[in-house]
Parts: sequence; C-alpha cells; structure tokens
Amino acid sequence: MPNNLFLDLQHTQPQTPKMPLKRHALNTTFVIASIGLLTYLLPACNKNINPTKPKIDTTAQIPPIQPSFINIPIQINLSPLVAELEKNVPQEIKANETWTCEGNDCVKYYVKRDKLAINVKENNVQILTLLSYWLQYSRKVPNLLVSGTSAYPVLGECGLKEDLRQLSLGINMAFDWNENWSLQAKSTAMPITSIKNCKVTLLKYNATPLIVKKFEDVIGTNLNDLDKQIPQLSNMEKQAANIWKQMQQPIAMSPELWFAFNPQTLAVSPISGKGLNINFVICLAALPKVIDDDKKPALTQQKLPKLTIKTQKQTGFRVELDGEISYDKATKIAQQNLQNYSYAFGGKQITIANINVKGIGKMVLIETKIKGDLNGTLYFTGKPYYNNQTKTIRFKDFDYSIDTKQKLTKIADELLHNSFKNIIEKQLVYPVGDQIAAAEKNLNTLLNQKIEPNIKLSGKITQLNPIGVYNTENSFKAIVLAEGE
Repeated sequence: MPNNLFLDLQHTQPQTPKMPLKRHALNTTFVIASIGLLTYLLPACNKNINPTKPKIDTTAQIPPIQPSFINIPIQINLSPLVAELEKNVPQEIKANETWTCEGNDCVKYYVKRDKLAINVKENNVQILTLLSYWLQYSRKVPNLLVSGTSAYPVLGECGLKEDLRQLSLGINMAFDWNENWSLQAKSTAMPITSIKNCKVTLLKYNATPLIVKKFEDVIGTNLNDLDKQIPQLSNMEKQAANIWKQMQQPIAMSPELWFAFNPQTLAVSPISGKGLNINFVICLAALPKVIDDDKKPALTQQKLPKLTIKTQKQTGFRVELDGEISYDKATKIAQQNLQNYSYAFGGKQITIANINVKGIGKMVLIETKIKGDLNGTLYFTGKPYYNNQTKTIRFKDFDYSIDTKQKLTKIADELLHNSFKNIIEKQLVYPVGDQIAAAEKNLNTLLNQKIEPNIKLSGKITQLNPIGVYNTENSFKAIVLAEGE
C-alpha cells in the first residue's frame, strides 16, 4: 500500500487536540473510498468471456435439379432410297413375243413405268408410279391344222391402235425404329387406281388385274429385298454413338472452368416426314454441371445405351451456375475489414484481435477473438443466402450464439444492446456476381457450337433463378439455376 495515502495520519500537530481528530476522520474516509474504487476498477480490466463453441448440425445437401433435355433434330433424305429403287425396279416388262396363259385365257402385253415418285407422310413412305401398257387377248383352242397343238386367235386388244392404257400403282412402306438405332420397314400394296380399264374388244374381258399382278410381282420381289436393306441404309448407330461420345467430353469454359453435359439417357422421337425427308429428334437427357478444375477433368465414359422412343417431346435446359468463395478467403476479407477494429460501449472498449469465418451444415459460424476491457471469444451464427440484387453472399438471422448471449448477460450486458453485432454483420459481404455472369456468358457461347460436322447446338439462357447458398467442405457456394431452351 503506498505511504502517501496515509501521510496525513502520520503527521502530528501540537496545536489544539480536536483539530487532528477531525483531519483523521476525513482522511480515513478518503482511504476507504480510494480502496473501494480500486476494488471496483481493477477486476474490470481482467474480465474474460469464453462461451462454449456452438454445436451445429453438419447435415447440408444441395437439392437435385431436374434433368435437362437437349433435342437434336435429324433429317434423312430419301434420295438414295429412290435411286436404289429406280435401279432395281425394271423400267418396262416385255411379254409381247409369246402368249402368257392362265388356264385358257392368254395375253400378250407390254408395260412401261414412269419414274418413281416418293412421298413421305408421318412415318409412311409412299412409292407411286404410273403404268402405261397395251394388251392383246386370246383364248387358247385346239389347233385344227396341226394335231396336238394349240391355236391363239386374237379376240381383242387395247392400247394398240389407240393411246396406251394407264393405271397408277403404289406401295406403302411403314417405317419404325428397332433397338439397334436403325429403321425397319414393312411394305404393303396400296389400292390400284385404273385410269381406264382394259376391256378387250367384243368379249369385254377386263385384263387390268392381270397387268397389275404381273407388275406387283416384279415390284414385290424388289421391295422384299429393299425391306431387308432399309436397316443398313438408315443405320443411325454410328451417328448416335458420336453424339453420345461428344456429349460426355468436358468443354473448356475458361482456364479453370469446365462444362460437362453429363448425359443420362438417349432416345429418339417417333418418325415424321414430308416430301423426300424423314424427320426425327434425338433427345438427350442430361444433368449438366460446371466443374472447377485447373486441368481437363477425366470423366467416366458410358457406352451408347439401347434405343428408346420418346412419344412426348420434352424441352428445357437447366444447369447450375455457381459463385464460390472459400472459407479461407472469406476469413481473409473479414480480417481485412475488422481486425484491430476498436469498439467502445458503456465506458469500456474492446478490440477485435482476430476473426474466423466457416460454414457448417446450413449455418455460418463466426469466431471473433476480442481483447481490451473484455477478453476472450464471441461466437456469431447466421444463415448464408444469395442476394440477387447485389449478387453477393450474405448472412441472415445473424446473432450471438446462445451461450455467448448468456455469458454477456452476466458480465457485459451492454454489448447485447448496441450496434457491435450489426457492424460485424455488415462487413461480412462477399461478391460472387462476376463469377456467375462470366459462367453465363461462357455457357451461352457453348450452347451455340458444333459438336459434330453436321450437328450444331442452338440454345440460349433465358433466366437465372437463385437456388441458395450451400456450404461445402471448404467454401460457400451460391447456386443459381440457369434455364433456357
């Protein structure tokens, strides 16, 4: 105890005895008051706070997105099929040298055809042609001049001394898919339209069916062969396999960002067509994603799946774009903004010595080391969210942890009722908009490029919808769903 506090008590006065007693009483009061003040002030400089670190549920899962559908229109021109038919179906049938008989009815005839016309309607291919012919009719009778032989007197004719008679002949080929990525066909004869029947002179015998049958037999033989050739002529397996392979390759968006279509299934639409073209759509269902990697990611290659048919067209492209900030970087920014910041309250002062930011489960935990009139740790918690207007990651429901509140209530209640918490919260703002904007720009470019010499993607992002902010092992990730067609 310093001696100067008792200086007046040790000093004696020889004068009147009542005076020293009065001074003694005054100085005793001063000593007691001084000791009491020190007793109050000294412990206040050493108050500590060490709340329990909050236990936060670590379960957090990014919700799955719905598949994206990439529709690739394909058109097959049937000109090669027409050429194949023109080559194999005879231009004419000559049976004009000898009689062709069915029973006693006999004919000589000549038939020629026009060029084949092909018309596609939905999944049916119609092959039409016009037949022009002449015909002589005879009835086989015994030859009276030469025993044991037959005579063929001409009893009637048509198309010889007049214009050739005509009739239209058609074949319908119904196309469908098989599981090996090729078309299969089933051919049937279409109803025959006779422009003018051949009713031979006098007997009025209708010879048209005979002509039709002869030509149908010729065409039918060729069409049966053609039905077997259709799968080879229309095989799409190689093209589908190339598309499937290309869609599994990551595409560079930037030196450290890659885009993966991540295909799941591959299907085709039913066949439709018009004119000489057969049309269908290859539909790829995918779960696209953006991969953050400084080198090309190695993705597992899947084999081309068996063909399936999608009767209903599905549209819509969806991909998650993200803006990410690591906990280390978030901590560094918080330290730059808040470390060594001093705050006065209730006649006291504290200084932020250090601050640490980390995402746990669905929450953020801010660990703040303080020194000054209060020493120790303050814990804050909040929920990360993406502010779509400012394009930043922020924290809502930001507050002291429960145990921190309870400890402050006992030793520094003033800190609970002022702006210190708000000051901390306002400095924890992390811009990620540039990352998302760059990803959107790169994605729009990527959606309009060739993936094969004859196949070009065509798409556009039409809207961005924030999904939320999710905590990974090492970072906050703001996820925005880019949607388009």
